[in-house]
Order: sequence, then structure tokens, then C-alpha cells
Amino acid sequence: MDFGFPNFFHWSPYDRLISLTPGKAPIYKKNKSVKMTQPFGNLRALANNYHPDDGHVLEYEPRDIAFKTDSLGFRNDSDYRGQPYILVGDSFVAGTANTQEHTLSSVLKNSYQADTYSLAVEGANISNYVTYIKMFENLNNGPFKVIIFLYESNDFPSAEVENISEPKKLKHFYKKPINLYKSFFRETGLYRYTWIAYKSIRRSYRKSTFSRLQINQIGNHLIGFARGEVRDFEREYTPHPDLEKNLKSIRNRIEHMYYIPSKYRAYHPLLNNRDKELPIDTTWKGLFLTASRLKIPATNLTPVFIKEAKKYYLEKSQFIYWKDDTHWNINGITIAAKVICQTVKKLGCNDNN
Repeated sequence: MDFGFPNFFHWSPYDRLISLTPGKAPIYKKNKSVKMTQPFGNLRALANNYHPDDGHVLEYEPRDIAFKTDSLGFRNDSDYRGQPYILVGDSFVAGTANTQEHTLSSVLKNSYQADTYSLAVEGANISNYVTYIKMFENLNNGPFKVIIFLYESNDFPSAEVENISEPKKLKHFYKKPINLYKSFFRETGLYRYTWIAYKSIRRSYRKSTFSRLQINQIGNHLIGFARGEVRDFEREYTPHPDLEKNLKSIRNRIEHMYYIPSKYRAYHPLLNNRDKELPIDTTWKGLFLTASRLKIPATNLTPVFIKEAKKYYLEKSQFIYWKDDTHWNINGITIAAKVICQTVKKLGCNDNN
């Protein structure tokens, strides 16, 4: 019995279970089961000391979460049992902010009788997905196919050259020993205590009121967005060569790809006092052209999520993303599961839903 002590240091299951593979890809600790109350979503960490003048504050949504990992360190109810289709992605597929029975693989199985296995970890990217698939091939070199999910906001590195300033170089220099400390002590209470203390002191002396959190209104609700996702949508996206290189290396395994829009893009049409419409999504355009060259079927989830966001709000007064998080809630996961069943017929979903 831990008497709840770990929850004092860890505010989410991810925070408590995240680890790294030998190749430095994120992965969860193996064969773990955690039950805890998560007091708020990941957007709380972006708020810093910011207090808007109009008094708007983020609506927190506490939730009870069960989180279980298998013998490989992925979030599955049990070890791989020969499922022919494997879901590959990051936090959206792993079900961040949601309990175990509300993960994408669980909804597919429980609601549509489609049994899949999940290779997904919060914080992973396209190169990590390749690592997971290659690792899995070495253990289970069967005829499995993968269904890959790519998220608009962090799965698409740009080919544009970034000029690294001297301050940024200095920041990278002093961060190296800090990261070494974090890697060595990450599993200890000492790390948690000192890191929390460091963050607290840093916030106390920070004079800037800038926040990485943006709060917008939808009706009478205050909805949070990561300011990094509320990016310059006018920017033309130039796909990094590594995107095509990584997809090409696992082309023979890919059954289908899905493009996940940011929360801001999905909810923009519903925002109070929005000043203009968003332009064409050039990130999806870049992925579509890459997928076409590689002859990989790809589906853009943006239109259906915009449509369903309106429907859930106007007809049910519900949301499909958590108000205080960047991720889907059970409504959003259910929508994604339905689209997958409609586009990947080989899954054999029960069409009665």
C-alpha cells in the first residue's frame, strides 16, 4: 500500500509510468497497473502565473483513471494475442487523460468487436513509431498490419532551416547536465521533490505574465488551448524529408493512416468572437501528397471532428475534447473509432453501432 504518497508527486499516470527504451524512445514501465484521480488535464501545466484581466480561468475536469501496461510497456489490457491490426501513435491512441476502458483499442473492441493491439505512447513521434514497429517485428514477425495516427501539432517537423540563436545555444548547453540529472534520478522521490521545488521557485520569480495557455469561450464555457497549437495557420508547411523516409521504411506494414487535427482547428468554428476563418490546412496537404507518392491510404479526420464538435455541443451541450486538455474525451475517441471502422473494412467491425 502506498497511502497515496506517489500521487503527491505524480499528477497523472503518464507522469508516474513514463520511461525510455534503450534507444531513447518514450515507453511506459512494464506490467504496471495504476488507479488514481487526475485533478486536471495537461493544459494546467501551461498556465504558469498567468491571470487574465477579464477573470477567465480554465474549467478543470477531475477524472478517475485506471491505467494498465503490458509486458512490452504499452497500454494494453493484456499482451499481444496475434491481433492482425495494430494501432500506432502517440497520446491520442494511448488514451492520455482517459481511463483504460476509454482508450481507442478498448472502444473498438467493446463497441465494435474489433480486436486490436496498441503500440502508442504519449510524447512519441514518427521516428518512435518506426522504432516500435521494428521492435515488434523482431518479437512477432507475423502478417500484422499497422494503422498509424499522425497529430497535426507535433508529428510534422518542417523542412525549413531554423537559425539557432546564441541564447538558444546557451540554453541547450546548460540543459544538458539538468537532463542528465533527470535521467538518473527520475524514478526517485528526491528527483520529484527537487524538480517541483525548482519549478515553484522559478514561477515565483518569473515576472512575465505570458502564458502558453490560451482560453477561449464557446457559449458560456471556458475552453483551454495550447498556445503553441494556435499557431500561424497562414504558414505554408514544408514536409521534412524524414517524414517520407520513415513512412517508406515501414510501407509494407501500413494498412491506413489518419490525420488528427488540433483541438483549436476542430473548435474554431464554435469560438465566440472569432475574427476570421482558418485557411487551408497545409500540413494535411503535405501528408496527403507524401501518402499518395507512397500509395498509402490516408484519411483526414478534420471534417468529421469539426462536424461532430458542433453536433455534440449544439444538440447535447457536450464536448469531444476535454476542456482542460489537448486530448479527446470518450466522445472524441468514439468518433475516431467509428471513422476507423468505416474506412478499414478489414477490421470486421460490428455495423450495428
